[in-house]
Amino acid sequence: MRIIDIADPKTLRAVEHKTTTKTDGSKGYFSKDAHIREELEKDEYLVQVENWEITWVFENADANQPWINELKAAGIHVEFR
Repeated sequence: MRIIDIADPKTLRAVEHKTTTKTDGSKGYFSKDAHIREELEKDEYLVQVENWEITWVFENADANQPWINELKAAGIHVEFR
């Protein structure tokens, strides 16, 4: 089962929100650990098999380019805020 931060099963649209709790003004950084890898695999299935439109939003956070490329290759939209 995949628990997505914001999801509308009627429209098959979802947002996975990645943010940091840092208070010093610096950006957070998300690395592709086992939990994140599992989220990506489940979201890829939802996009490619179940026809969902999923966007991962990184707020005050960053990710490395290979990971961003992997998200996009899976059909997942990526935004930075």
